[in-house]
Amino acid sequence: MRLGLKSRAASRDTTVTELVRVAITDGLIDAAALAESARQFHGVSGRRSTVDLPADLHKTLKVTAAQYDTSVQALLLAAVHRTYPDLAP
Repeated sequence: MRLGLKSRAASRDTTVTELVRVAITDGLIDAAALAESARQFHGVSGRRSTVDLPADLHKTLKVTAAQYDTSVQALLLAAVHRTYPDLAP
């Protein structure tokens, strides 16, 4: 998926970070549904990446993760998979 995001960012003259921000923002419109989708990503191992998020968006992700007993990583993966389903393996 990481290479798919990089390719998409390059073809759209944007950044991977911006694509991730869009996915998170869209996903948080229905936080409960995003949290439900995130359940499939519990315990998924992966490589660490850095994404610079606005402080308020990061805080919202952390609060949402706590409210729905999930992780920020799982929410982020769910958001990206929901927004860009064609990038799923």
